[in-house]
Amino acid sequence: NIAASSVQLDTRELGAVLRKVGRNSLITLVGDGAPHMVLTRAVQRDPVSGNLLHLDFYIPEASE
Repeated sequence: NIAASSVQLDTRELGAVLRKVGRNSLITLVGDGAPHMVLTRAVQRDPVSGNLLHLDFYIPEASE
């Protein structure tokens, strides 16, 4: 089990990835440690500009 943590990502790059693969696809998130396959849980955007403000990732269980 991996503890929750905060990360800061480049919003342009992340937006491009989400447009390419969609919100329901696995994304490889590479940080300081080993890469993790994650799904998006919640996406918050600025109501005026549409820019990404916040995104929740989670690591699905292998049985999901």
